Amino acid sequence: MATINKEGLTGLVGPVVIYNMNGKQYARTKPAISKTRKKQLAQSNEAIVFGLVSAYGSAMLGILRNYLSFSFSLATYNAARGWIRNQYGPNMEKTDWPLSSRFNTNCQLNPKADLRDFLKTGVTISDEGKGHIKISMEAIQPQQQILAPAGTKAVKLKWIVLSTPFSPDGNGIVHSLQEYSIPYTNAVFAARETEIVIKGKKGDIVMVVAAMEFERKLSTPLEGFFKDVGYLPAAIMAIGKLKK
Repeated sequence: MATINKEGLTGLVGPVVIYNMNGKQYARTKPAISKTRKKQLAQSNEAIVFGLVSAYGSAMLGILRNYLSFSFSLATYNAARGWIRNQYGPNMEKTDWPLSSRFNTNCQLNPKADLRDFLKTGVTISDEGKGHIKISMEAIQPQQQILAPAGTKAVKLKWIVLSTPFSPDGNGIVHSLQEYSIPYTNAVFAARETEIVIKGKKGDIVMVVAAMEFERKLSTPLEGFFKDVGYLPAAIMAIGKLKK
C-alpha cells in the first residue's frame, strides 16, 4: 500500500514499488520470489512441522499406546505421525483450528483392524470450550452395526483425549479416558453423549481417539477380552486446537 507525504508518493502500487532516494522519486517492479527461494521457504516450513510432530506428536503417541491393548510398531508410529503432520501443517499458524472429525479420513492405528469396519454408526466430536470435549454417538443396534468375533458378550468402547502445546514452553501432555460397555445383543443401545474434560490451554493441540475391545461370554479359562490383534480396532478420530 502506498502513502503520500511531503516527499511525494511512496510504497507499493500493484506490482510497482515507488520510493524516494536523494530527493528524487523512483519506481521499480516489485521483486519476485524466485522458484528456488519459494522451494527453500517451503522446505523450511516442512522441516519445522516435521520437527514439532516428531517431538510432540511422538510423545502423544507414546502416552496413547498405554491405553491400547496392542503394540505399536515403527510402521504404526510413522503412519500416525505422517497423518498428524498432514493435518497440522496447514493449520499450524491458525489461531483457531476447530476440532473436527471425518469418519472416512481418520487415522487407523491398528493396520489389522480398521475401526470403520467394526463400528457402523454416526459419531460427532466437538470442542465445547474450557477443555470440555463432547462425543456424541447415535443409537446403535449392536449385532447389526458392530462387527464382533463369535462369542462376544459385550463391547467396550474407549474414548481417549490427549492435549499438548506442541511447544517446549508448555506443561507437557494431559490425557483422559472415558469408557462404557455396550451389550452385544439385538436390542437398541440408546444414543450416548460422553463429555471429557481436559486441562489444556487455548491453542493446545488436542486429539480424540476411539478404541474397541470385545468381551467373551465364555467361562473360565477363556473369560475376559479377546486378545487377537485383529479384533482391537483403534483410530484417531479428530484433531484440532483447544478453544478458550
